Amino acid sequence: MSAVLLWNRLPARWRTENALILAALALSMVFLVSFCSVVSSVVRSAEQRHVQPFGQAPGQTPEQAARAVTPDDSPS
Repeated sequence: MSAVLLWNRLPARWRTENALILAALALSMVFLVSFCSVVSSVVRSAEQRHVQPFGQAPGQTPEQAARAVTPDDSPS
């Protein structure tokens, strides 16, 4: 049975509510993906302008920065 036939068998009120819910979900997903894309590009741009990734000290390699903070080093 196709989805269109199942959709047409629903009461008109449910079809309207479901359509609105699906449209809202689709719009929220588009907004979320767009927002994440913008944040990602802003962070990437800022890292490129500063020549080094955030959290990395001048003269420090990425490997050294990754090892610099370990759970054992955390203050208690």
